[in-house]
Parts: sequence; structure tokens; C-alpha cells
Amino acid sequence: MSQNSQKFTWHYISNKYFYQILVFLLLMPLLTLPYSINITYGLHKIINLLFFVIPSILFFRIIIEFYDDIKIFMINSAIMIAFASIILILIISPFSYEATAYGIMQWSHIAFGRISLILLFILLALGRSDNSYRKVLAVFGIVAVLILAYSTGSRLTIIFTVVLLLFYLIKYIIDHNAQMLIILLLSTVFSIMLISVFNESFQSTDRYEYSIGKITNPIDDYSFGPRVALVDVSLRIIQKEFLFGLGFGGFNSDYINEFATEQKYPHNIILESFTEMGLLGLFWILILIYIILKNTKNISTELFLFFLIMTISALFSKNIASQPFLWVGLAFVKYQPKTPLPYTSKQNANPSEDLRQPRKNPSSRTSE
Repeated sequence: MSQNSQKFTWHYISNKYFYQILVFLLLMPLLTLPYSINITYGLHKIINLLFFVIPSILFFRIIIEFYDDIKIFMINSAIMIAFASIILILIISPFSYEATAYGIMQWSHIAFGRISLILLFILLALGRSDNSYRKVLAVFGIVAVLILAYSTGSRLTIIFTVVLLLFYLIKYIIDHNAQMLIILLLSTVFSIMLISVFNESFQSTDRYEYSIGKITNPIDDYSFGPRVALVDVSLRIIQKEFLFGLGFGGFNSDYINEFATEQKYPHNIILESFTEMGLLGLFWILILIYIILKNTKNISTELFLFFLIMTISALFSKNIASQPFLWVGLAFVKYQPKTPLPYTSKQNANPSEDLRQPRKNPSSRTSE
């Protein structure tokens, strides 16, 4: 570990406002659980919040305050995991796009799609470093991440990936950033070539071909059709249960629409909050999203864009209790880094700054 690294401080972890936000995250689910029409499932979601989401937020809060060496190690490890995941995906074809049970041999394509987006943001920023090794790592890393994104079969991930690549391509042209432009173009072209060569080996190829075939009639799509039905179900529930909702975990569409049968949530956290927790639940989810976007925007453009994408993703998949990639944004509440986060940029921070430079003494920070 670098001699310049400072020991971890609990200064920001003990921030009262940070803990108040965590309590607020749990408040509405706990208040609305007693009158839920499905208390068992609501309790299941609360347990997931308590023992997975909250620990994830706390863990991430600690990591962003920890040694820079640890951050770099974790990022490099994540890149290696991306390479290993691609190999395993080609071998065992672990994604089942119509099933919801996950295990050792069956993975969540949505989760891996979001992981690929995380890594893409990191690697695009990594390429800005003055370190030649990191630039080379960025090229190979972006290639791996783009292939990983394709291999998941997550159509929303592909859309976001293409939008991000176009956004940064235009940005680098406008900024006259020739080095990053070359890195981005090389990585993209090389990944497209590899995907083309091994196209038939990817389980996701069949899903993309299926989706293209359903463009003219998307309602028949086994994923898009039920989601449209779930929106219809949600609106009907909101009309009947506008003030208090059905209680946390109470969403159930069996009796309303055959396309949404057996769905316990509407795959949209705003609709889920409104249908289960009523009008106060709607304000609750909007406030949490605002807190995440406001705090990350003040720290880094990359962080803001990432959590904006996670917010949009949460409007199309999963439920409130299974959005760890969104809720870890709460770890940045009242966080003011004295040195830039690894591989991120801000106007007051040099993106190519050596991350191993010493931090200022944590004790000199003013309390919030």
C-alpha cells in the first residue's frame, strides 16, 4: 500500500444527515407494510433492503473514503472479472430471459448489464490518465465491457451503451481530445469485430434477432408486452388506492390482466411506490431520486450520468428492493472529496492527477 495513503476516518460515516437519509429510505416501506395485502412479500422486500441494500450503501460509503490504493485495486479487479464473465457466458450460456429464478448456473442479465455500464464509465475516465499503462488497460477494458454488454442480451443496456459512446465521441471531438477519441474508436471497432466473428456463440444473439422481428408489433414481445400491461394495471390501482396504496409488497395483477399474471411489482419504481404506498410513496421515491442526482452532480459528471441511467433503468425493470446500483448513490450524500474519485473528472479536479498523492489530513475537514 502506498506510503502516502491516509488511514480511513469515520468522519463522514458518522454524518447525521447521511443516516437520516438511510432511515428515510426504510420509513415508507415500514409504515405501509402493516396494511399490505401481501405482507409476506412486503416483508421479503424489507429484509432485502435491510440486509443487502443498506449494507451495500454503507460499504460503498466506506470504500470512497478508504485508501486510494484499495479503490484502484477494486477497479482493476472489476475489469478482470469482466473478462472472466465473458468467457463463462460463452461456455455456460447462463441467461434465461423469461425466467426469474437465479442461481450458480443462471444469472441476471439485467444485473450484468448494469455492471457493464459501471465499468464503461470507469474505463472511459481511466483513459484520461497520463499513465500509459492505464491508457492501454482502458482500451482492452472497454473492449471487454462492450462485449460483456452485448453478451447479456439486455436491450436497455445496449441502448444506453450506444448513447454513451455517441455522447463521448461527440464530446471528444468538440474538446479536441485526440487521445481519448482514438481510445474510444479503437475499442469500439475492435469489439464490433470480435462480436461479429463470434456472433453465433453468444446466447444473446437470438434475443436481439427476436427483438428486431417484433419491432413492427412490440406488444407481442414477451418482455415489452407484459410491461405495457403492468402500466395499465398500475394506473387502475392508483385510481382506486390513490391516497394510501395497497401497502408495501401489495402490488398484484393476477385479477386484472392476464399478461401481467403472477407479477408482484410493475417493473417501475415510481409506479410501484404509488400503487403500494399511495401519494406519500410517490413523493418519497421522487425525493430519494432527487437526493441521489443532486449530490452526485455536485461531485462528478460521470457519477451523475451513471445514476441518471440507473434511475431510467429502474423505470423498466426490477423493484424497489432490488435496485442496489441506484441506491448506492445515497453513499454520496454530503460527500465532498478532497481529491478526485478514481478516474472521475470535475472542474476543480485534475482527471489525470496521480491517485496516489497524499490526501489532506481528514481531521482538517469541517463537520457537516
